[in-house]
Amino acid sequence: MPVSVSNDKGAVTFRGAIDDSAQLGAISSMTGSVTINLRGVTSISSLGARKYLEFVNSWRSLKVTYEEVPHVLVDAFLMLPSLLGPQENTAQISSLQVAYKCPRCKEPHDLFVKAEELAVKQGELVFPVRVCPICAGYLSVEDHASHALEFVALGALKVKTIK
Repeated sequence: MPVSVSNDKGAVTFRGAIDDSAQLGAISSMTGSVTINLRGVTSISSLGARKYLEFVNSWRSLKVTYEEVPHVLVDAFLMLPSLLGPQENTAQISSLQVAYKCPRCKEPHDLFVKAEELAVKQGELVFPVRVCPICAGYLSVEDHASHALEFVALGALKVKTIK
């Protein structure tokens, strides 16, 4: 399904696949700030990435916050940081999907984590503790989730620093 964009009083939601048919102009006439919920995005193709770049380059001074960024876009943003917006106006990420796994029952769990739940300690990203909904064991974060530390370096993810 091609991406659909809905705009409800400054809260924009994207759902579906971002591909060459994507029509992403929903915020081009907005001013001030906007929150874009990306939870429903299922994929992004290379041609969709080009369309997305056109979209982010249309922001001008609009302040953009991404919420509920799914794995597919976490990976895309890490591969092509310009998808976060121009350097002088990078989008802020308020929450992103993190891959957890239960060491006890071996079940994977993809959970959304808010930026304020994260911290940097000694150069490592520290994730919040989560409990397995199946066996009540403590979940561990999959290794690749630590790549989200790059978002901190890019200025897109604001987290606290702990000693």
